[in-house]
Amino acid sequence: MEQCFKALQSNGFNLEAMNLKQSAKIKLLLAVVVFAYVLSIMESEKHKRQIALKRYIDQSTAPAQSLFKKGLDVLNSTLIWFEQFLTYLRAVFDSVSGRRFNFVQ
Repeated sequence: MEQCFKALQSNGFNLEAMNLKQSAKIKLLLAVVVFAYVLSIMESEKHKRQIALKRYIDQSTAPAQSLFKKGLDVLNSTLIWFEQFLTYLRAVFDSVSGRRFNFVQ
């Protein structure tokens, strides 16, 4: 959850720079951006093997790019036209239709 808020605030969507005052607009924008964040994470899961590793002096390693950034880069480079985005969304929704989700409350 913390990673999502970091991306929403300043590390990708830059919501801190927006100066919205109306509650309805803020809620709508937040819903759209969280949806885009989820799509970015879903896409990065398909491409996480492409993320290079950086090696530190103590020989430990870490990804050179966050999953969110990788997914956002993939979406930005492949979904150039609105029709492509609609086709992508249809494929996403088709892939999850019929799935049962168990949410913990």
